[in-house]
Order: sequence, then C-alpha cells, then structure tokens
Amino acid sequence: MTRRRAMTLVEVVIGAVVGALILAFLGNLLSQGLRSSVKGASHLTNIQAGALLLAHCEADLQRARTVNVGSGGMHLEVVEEVGAGGVVCAAVSYELVPGGLGVRRRQSGGGPGDSDRVLASGLLVTPVGGQAIFTRTTLAEGRFGVLVRFEIATDQGKETNRLERFIFCGNAPANAAVPEWQRP
Repeated sequence: MTRRRAMTLVEVVIGAVVGALILAFLGNLLSQGLRSSVKGASHLTNIQAGALLLAHCEADLQRARTVNVGSGGMHLEVVEEVGAGGVVCAAVSYELVPGGLGVRRRQSGGGPGDSDRVLASGLLVTPVGGQAIFTRTTLAEGRFGVLVRFEIATDQGKETNRLERFIFCGNAPANAAVPEWQRP
C-alpha cells in the first residue's frame, strides 16, 4: 500500500489566492489598455474633425472675394468658377450650431445646388477664451486674413483639443492689389 500525498486545505487556499491575484493583474492590464485605446481613438476623432473643419474654412477663405466676420459667424462671397460667361460666385456662411455641437456651413447660389451641412457634427466646438471663432486680422498695407481658433471636444467635454490657423484671403481685392502700381 503506497501513500499518496494529498493537498491540504492551506495549499488549496494559497493556490486560489495566487491564481486570483494573477487574474486580477491581467484584467487590470487589459482594462488599462482598452481605456488607452479609447482615449487615443477619441483624440484622433477630434483632431480629424477639427482638421476637416479647418480645411473647409481654408478652401472657402482662399476663394473669397468678400469676407464679413462677426460674433455670429462668418459670411463669404466665394468664386465658384471663372468662364466665358464671367465669374460665378456663391454665398457661404459658417455659424456655430446652437448648443455648440458642430459648425453649420451653408452655401447658396453659384453651383448646381445649395448645400447645408454641419461640420464636426456631434462634437463640442467652442470659442477659445470667450473670443469669436472667426477673427478678421488686418495686416500691413490694408491686407487681411482670418484667424480661425476653436476648441473641439467630445460631447461630454473630455479630450479637448485646441486648433487654430491663420488663413490669408488671397482672392480678396484688397489682398490681390499691388501697392503703388498703376496702369499707364
């Protein structure tokens, strides 16, 4: 008759505690990785939406003939096309959506149809420091540009990112004229 050594209750409890500690450590490690991944994805979403908003503003401001900037937003007259029939212009406006969840861009005239859409939809777009999002900035010799500055965040207000860009309005008559140049 051979005696087999059995596990005692103390050994079983110690094994269970060590196993529970290992599982708790692994679970914590996985949850931290998931939180980091969600935070990174949120950051990228905010930056991408903000970059698209800035790209639309830049494209419109560079084609703008007239620029009216106020506390309520920005109104532009942009050149759509230049052809044998002359210059075709459209009216474009940008304004903050009530509640701050995006910026509304409206375009009328000039093209095949009017458009009305919200850029950075579902994201909280707020002015920086209580100033307007669009600020007309005067440069030397009467030239001007628009400083676009805003903070963008998820609708819970987490992961806030500040974006700003100065955009020179190259198509505006004041910016296209060469000082002290006259036709003979």
